[in-house]
Amino acid sequence: MRKRNCIQEIMDEKRISYNRLSRLTGVSKGALHQIANMKELPRQDTMIAIAKGLRMKVGEVFYLDD
Repeated sequence: MRKRNCIQEIMDEKRISYNRLSRLTGVSKGALHQIANMKELPRQDTMIAIAKGLRMKVGEVFYLDD
């Protein structure tokens, strides 16, 4: 199973920059970029923080596929 996300698409749609999302979540801009580009797998608390920062549910931002 591979963890995936749609952070970049949501950020584009909501017109939120990495700087702003970083301030909203407490997650560094670099870490957000790595997670959005699927180069780093976030911990559960980080996924929750990102979803809250985007005002969405975790399942709307992150998903699993085979």
